[in-house]
Amino acid sequence: MRKILAFILPIIMVLSLPISLSVRAENTPTIVITSSFAASGDWVTIPVYIKNNPGICAAKMTIKYDTSKLSLVSAEKGDIMRSTMFTKGDIAVMPLTLVFASLANITDDGILFNLNFEVLPTTGKGEYDIMLSLNEDDVYNIDEVNVAFEKQNGKIIVPGDAKTELTSDTNLNYPPANWAADNSVPATLANFTKKNAFNNGLYTDVSSDKWYYSEVSSAYEYGLMLGKGEGKFDSDGGVTVAEGITMAARIAHIYRGGTGVLTSTSATWYDEYVRYAIKKGIMKKGQFDSFTRNITRSEMAALFSKALPNSCFKAINQIETLPDVSPFDESTQHILKLYNAGILTGNDTYGTFYPDSQIKRSEAAAIINRVAVESFRKKITLTDSGKNWFD
Repeated sequence: MRKILAFILPIIMVLSLPISLSVRAENTPTIVITSSFAASGDWVTIPVYIKNNPGICAAKMTIKYDTSKLSLVSAEKGDIMRSTMFTKGDIAVMPLTLVFASLANITDDGILFNLNFEVLPTTGKGEYDIMLSLNEDDVYNIDEVNVAFEKQNGKIIVPGDAKTELTSDTNLNYPPANWAADNSVPATLANFTKKNAFNNGLYTDVSSDKWYYSEVSSAYEYGLMLGKGEGKFDSDGGVTVAEGITMAARIAHIYRGGTGVLTSTSATWYDEYVRYAIKKGIMKKGQFDSFTRNITRSEMAALFSKALPNSCFKAINQIETLPDVSPFDESTQHILKLYNAGILTGNDTYGTFYPDSQIKRSEAAAIINRVAVESFRKKITLTDSGKNWFD
């Protein structure tokens, strides 16, 4: 139990330690980083999965890649890690350290982590390795017995004008249907410009004395949100998962020079936005249990956080913790990113976020405006509430 506690305690303290390379052995369990095609400027999800799993409860590993070609947007727990404690080093620091621990063996094969990368717009044709390092001494089961693993590195392949041939040992994640960039226009926040004229009375339920009047009008002017029909915006109404994905996809599309409008050829209006969001690494296939239920505030924050490259979220605030946001939640890194970029401000002077509550359309308008337009972002200083997320 001492070894297991040695992993759990650093996770609670959010610490990370360097590790070394593992030794390959025949017929041992394997941790695999998948490979994928992507175009310059694309976002892509790279799963890290385990196969032939004999049962492990704790592990520590590092990930390395070329930071001049790729930018790691986030690292998230995979499907077999939902009940584990998980922490990671600063995703902006190389190498990235990933640590997890559980009070019972994980015995399933499946995805340990999902690494969400942006291929930098300046990245040209080539193959860019994503390398895994782990030490046998840092992987063991509930009986505190070390488990030996083979490792298999992956890569992101930028084919240029044509697809490249893959070697037989390449673990391809998926070949995208469209190899071309969205548009010849450079990807930049300057692509967010006013497209529509907002007139007082456009929405009968949005009067000029409401706090959200300017937010709703700006969201309409920039082509980020529209009304619900019959002359209403429905400011206090909720946002469905499909609508949240659509907003995030619209942000990503306009940033890359598109119009923000994706036409679906299927019977479901949001299908094309979902496909686009998956392609750009904003979400994963199967991530949501329903597209028609209302989205939570933490889910919405994660989508917006992934809609643009990290370079678009320059920190103007210094916020490390929030009173009601657990440091172990997968969405925490995204929530804090938006707070520090001046996009989220909280619901009181303490920065209380209410991550599991539903978000109103008026609130979504304020947030999407700040995601798209830097001048709308807010510098804030929070008051210490004296409470922790578990109180």
